[in-house]
Amino acid sequence: MTNEENYWNDSLSEEVDADVFETERTCFNYKCNHCNTIFLSFADNKITKCIMCNEDDIKCSSSIESVNVFAIAFAKVLNDFINIYKKKIFWNPLVPIKFKRKKIIYSVSKVYLPAFLSNINQKGLIHFIGGEKETKEDKRVETKRYNVVERVYFDYNDILINTISKLDDKVFQTICDYDFSNLKEVDSSDDLEISYLVKDIDITDVSEKTRGRIAKQTISIAAQNVPHSLKKLKADETSITFANTKEVYVPIYLLNVKYKNKLYQCIMNGQNGKFHFDIPIGIIETIIFSLIIFCLVFLISFLIVYFL
Repeated sequence: MTNEENYWNDSLSEEVDADVFETERTCFNYKCNHCNTIFLSFADNKITKCIMCNEDDIKCSSSIESVNVFAIAFAKVLNDFINIYKKKIFWNPLVPIKFKRKKIIYSVSKVYLPAFLSNINQKGLIHFIGGEKETKEDKRVETKRYNVVERVYFDYNDILINTISKLDDKVFQTICDYDFSNLKEVDSSDDLEISYLVKDIDITDVSEKTRGRIAKQTISIAAQNVPHSLKKLKADETSITFANTKEVYVPIYLLNVKYKNKLYQCIMNGQNGKFHFDIPIGIIETIIFSLIIFCLVFLISFLIVYFL
């Protein structure tokens, strides 16, 4: 190989390496020593507080990587969250002043929440004890009992299962009703503002929790078909199977505020804008507001009496 050929080969190699370097991003792995939350970020600026508990006792390590994940794109922007938050919180005189500070409001995080998406089938027999109350001639009330068997075969599609222990399941189910028709594989380093929570619930616990939730829903539906005024579950002989289960990431805006040693969560669905704001009532604010109302009432009463 000639010197000229060596020169061109070396130059080409340098250009390829430069292109590869430009597409790679530094992934920062954070672990909170206070609440044990683990999350990832591709942001260039160093995160100093945990996005779940707001404590600054976090460890950070870094690596060069780019992860492809199944996710729903954010349809709502930061201002959507701020506008809803202000409308709900800002003009409420009973909300502690801490929740209205600009620094707090703009500390909201853009987060991808991990979850399992699955199709679930439940089939089998559910046994109920049905009952009807009857009043006898001597005014005694008796209950006639009947054995009722309901055969069920239900398909539940696109069931989203929470895999983060720091987020209450009831809150999760309230806001996390997503449209999965736009679910696609994305490069997690595309949007540097997003933090990625890492699941912390074991797959076995997730499975059992979901089985209980689905079974409860199925029993509730089946009980509606029991043709008696009184109905009681006797036995559940159904089986539950999972199909097409995959890990997905769903978009939320997350604001955690610590107030009087308690953490309050404000969460908004990043796709459709549904929100759950956990906000306390401030004692001082309530006293001040009550005094203002008292003074206004007293002043108006005084003026009415004075001018009549």
